[in-house]
This record gives sequence, structure tokens and C-alpha cells, in this order.
Amino acid sequence: MSYVVSIRRDAAITSEELRAIVEDDAELTISTAADEHADEAMMLAWQADENVDPEFFVLSQGAVDVTTPSSNALRKMQAVAERLGAQVFGEEGEELTDVEVSDVGSGGCGPVAWAILIFLILVGGYWLIN
Repeated sequence: MSYVVSIRRDAAITSEELRAIVEDDAELTISTAADEHADEAMMLAWQADENVDPEFFVLSQGAVDVTTPSSNALRKMQAVAERLGAQVFGEEGEELTDVEVSDVGSGGCGPVAWAILIFLILVGGYWLIN
């Protein structure tokens, strides 16, 4: 299930503004643009770590959207919004501009889940043997 988070403000965000941000940020690259001077559509690839797949920031109709952003991508959206004088909103209208983002998605309960699974396998194996 996807969830769209947007960077928005009263005045439309333009491709020129995003190009200026890309020039100052080595983690962002222009992935596609409808045309060099188009303000209507543009896609940026954001990759903080080369071991992780990029996440895409899509400029469309004056807003920048990211579908199901990771915690790190949401932090990046907050930083980009600050540079643009904009706010970050979830698809249900909740403001996420100043929300503190945790790292739950980047470690989360994975180790605990694996420990429980291994425990259950060992107990099940012991039960089958005896």
C-alpha cells in the first residue's frame, strides 16, 4: 500500500528552483525532465547511500511528491521544503514539516522478530523430537 507525501506552498514550486537545489546537493540528481524549461514535470532521484535504491521526488503541478518515503527520505523532504519556504503534507492533509522522524523503518523490530522466529523453530524442533 502506498502513501504519498508532498512538498507544497501557496506559490507553485518550479523546476528552476529544484535545479538550483540539485546543484548544491550531491545526493540529488535530475532523473527526468519533460524539457529543459518545463515547470510542469520533473523527477529527481535521491540516494543518500549507494547501497540503497534511490527514492524519487516528482515535481508535478507545482508540488513535489514522494510515494511511500522512507524515514530518511521524509527528513530530506523536510530539508528541501525548508529551502523552498514550503511545507510537507501527508496525503490526508496532515502537516509533517516539523514532525520528528524516527528510524523505525531502518532497523525496527527486525532483529526481535528474527529472534522470536528462531526461538519458535527451536522449540518446535524440540517438541517434534520428544
